[in-house]
Amino acid sequence: MAGTISRVMGPEIPAVDTMFGRTRTFGLIASGKRDGILTRTQARTADNLMACGGQTLADLMGSPDLISRVPESCSRERVLAVAAAGGNAWIFLHPDRKPNEWTGTVRVAHLAVVSTVSLCRERASASVL
Repeated sequence: MAGTISRVMGPEIPAVDTMFGRTRTFGLIASGKRDGILTRTQARTADNLMACGGQTLADLMGSPDLISRVPESCSRERVLAVAAAGGNAWIFLHPDRKPNEWTGTVRVAHLAVVSTVSLCRERASASVL
């Protein structure tokens, strides 16, 4: 059906497959909740995903200027101060004088129990960035 609608409407309606895919996914999630297959957390996560499904990633992103970041050479005390000022659980690290080239992260909870930033530094990855 989605293919027929796309052929009739032309290439200007690329969201037809997305719409039908969302409907099927929503039905699957509803069935999982009704049958008790999903935990409360899974059901809430699925509901949240469906609620923001009409938005693009750009709509959901914050400004890079609002992300707390410090140079890799920064002291533990400075990282904790930046985290406290911004209320952040993660602080991004960047090379000195290159604030837009993130190279890793520091989880503030880890930093609270170790003596140096390098001991709790995590490499930059797609899951965090």
